[in-house]
Amino acid sequence: MSGGNTPNAATAGAFTAEWLLKSGWNREQAATMLSAVYRKLGGTIPPQEAAPFSDRGSISAWAMDSVCFAASKGVISGYEDGRFGPKDSAQRQACLIMALRMQQKLGSSAAI
Repeated sequence: MSGGNTPNAATAGAFTAEWLLKSGWNREQAATMLSAVYRKLGGTIPPQEAAPFSDRGSISAWAMDSVCFAASKGVISGYEDGRFGPKDSAQRQACLIMALRMQQKLGSSAAI
């Protein structure tokens, strides 16, 4: 990622709409952004033990807790072959589905 849009900037809300439209998100970034929204709404995400995916070694350290938490709550899932595909593109419709699952499964006192 370039232009100051680092993973830490993502969780701080520093991504610009223009950058997101041009570059899109990968799956671990989407999980991290959804987790940041969940935290902002008052949720907590405890440190996670291990990712349930066969390619867990490919998940960035900064995204691991978010990916594991979202997977453990049924917000995200991997592929049929057991991989998560952290660097694979997160399609817009998939991000929307993840956000809806988060709201349904985890709820919030605030609307997502």
